Amino acid sequence: MNLLAETCAAPSLAKIFLQSMAYFVPSQIQEFLYDHLPGKGLDKARANKRAAHKVACELVENKIRDLSVEKTGRDVLSILVKVNASENERTSLTEDEMISQMRTIMAAG
Repeated sequence: MNLLAETCAAPSLAKIFLQSMAYFVPSQIQEFLYDHLPGKGLDKARANKRAAHKVACELVENKIRDLSVEKTGRDVLSILVKVNASENERTSLTEDEMISQMRTIMAAG
């Protein structure tokens, strides 16, 4: 089934209220609630988040390994890894930031 439809379609009044209140709740509390509140839709979203994180980690690790042997690659991930390998630490991304960027790219299609 469609993850977006299952987690967002036909919200209850309580869900609409909580989503409206989210603008006033700090992001750290929102993340905690997202990680711990029960619900089928949230369970599926959490499972999707874990799967996407695992795939993104594997893709980044494989690309770093591949580019250490062969310096070519014109795909988005190759460019991201090459640019991130720059000597300037201020412009380099952390591993978590690279994985987050890869997850964004995967979600965009």
